Amino acid sequence: ANHGQANPVTTSQVSCGHVDSDDDKDYFSVQVGAGETWTITVDSFAVGSTLKGQLTLFDTDGETELAYDDPTYPNDPIITHTFGSAGRYYLQVESDFYGTYDSGGYLLSFTSSP
Repeated sequence: ANHGQANPVTTSQVSCGHVDSDDDKDYFSVQVGAGETWTITVDSFAVGSTLKGQLTLFDTDGETELAYDDPTYPNDPIITHTFGSAGRYYLQVESDFYGTYDSGGYLLSFTSSP
């Protein structure tokens, strides 16, 4: 992941993004606490976009993949993860590279899970 270009977001905000092509990747970073469980959602089809996105969660090093979701059409990516330690974690949003639905806007959001 290119975490040097990651846009910092918080778990209390909804972020807007746009993937322009099949080689465009958006990066985000988020600070979480130890033991917290968060559901991370990329809404694209749900909000009328043409993007078939995929979502990857990386560890605090920005490289180690912790979770990945590339759902089947017309579902949007969603990851639920319990974070073992506090820190800044990284997210990558991109298209699925299949030549259709490779661009469009999306909303990135976080929901706390008990």
